[in-house]
Amino acid sequence: MQATHRHLLMFATAVLAAPLAEAHPLNAHGDALQAFVHPFAGIDHVAAMLVIGLWAGLAAPARRLLAPLAFVGGLVGGAALGALGVAMPAVETGIALSVLLLGPLAARDARLPALLSFAACALAGVFHGHAHGVELSGQGWAGACFVLGSVLLHGIGYGIARHAGRSGRVATLRSALSASGVLGLGLMWLA
Repeated sequence: MQATHRHLLMFATAVLAAPLAEAHPLNAHGDALQAFVHPFAGIDHVAAMLVIGLWAGLAAPARRLLAPLAFVGGLVGGAALGALGVAMPAVETGIALSVLLLGPLAARDARLPALLSFAACALAGVFHGHAHGVELSGQGWAGACFVLGSVLLHGIGYGIARHAGRSGRVATLRSALSASGVLGLGLMWLA
């Protein structure tokens, strides 16, 4: 295994192992640094953020920004709703559903209408954002740092997908994305 692959595997293992802690451990008076690293602390958020980045990396050049922009827009909107105290039913179930569906949708991006891709990513973002907006209520700077941490995970997923494209492993990555819904089923069982 090449050194680059080993380092990528070690990094991915560390990122995916970190969420073994509680899914949403941020307390109401967390600071900006804690908010920035918070997206790495829940398997649900890590999985969704990486999938959004993978989706962007596998998409046709004209559609590369569609998934991340839609998700971040939904994330910010959902966080604002949560911070304002607007109740949303079944947030944890919505988050689990996003993990269940985003991977298989990303694997089929080229065959999906752009509006469906945008809507799925934005809706997933709303659920993830709402859960964290409740936790970060009244902490605008921390919320911005949370979004930046999420975007970093998108970037990691994007880099993995682009590397897969350069090394001829796109079919393997699409298969893994198709199978990633199993994690969403587990999260639904826990929700």
